[in-house]
Amino acid sequence: MHPKAKQLLRNYQFQMVVAVLIADGFFFSFTKPSTASSLVLIAGFGLLVITSYLITRLIIALLGLVVPVIAKQKHLEVVVSSIFGVVVALQSLGQLSLRDFIVVVVFAGFIYLYGSYTKWRFLS
Repeated sequence: MHPKAKQLLRNYQFQMVVAVLIADGFFFSFTKPSTASSLVLIAGFGLLVITSYLITRLIIALLGLVVPVIAKQKHLEVVVSSIFGVVVALQSLGQLSLRDFIVVVVFAGFIYLYGSYTKWRFLS
């Protein structure tokens, strides 16, 4: 096995992503959305957002190896995961259109810029 592959397999963030993806697989394979209670649907949505956060975190960490500026951008992880959560929630309600998606992305861009301006004191 290649040394870089071994190093990636030992990476904590990678192990967390794999563990959450396995949990997603079990949860979503044994759950029927048409017969599940609303609490189960809310738990599934939470698990999906957590998964998107961890995957975004891993991708940004990998990009941080190439572009050092992105290495410690926790608020970017939160904003990208929030966009994903809002888009999935709107889509599941049947209210997602291209206009809504554009508004969510632009609004998230403003939040990201404002957070960069104020240094995101609450996330530090």
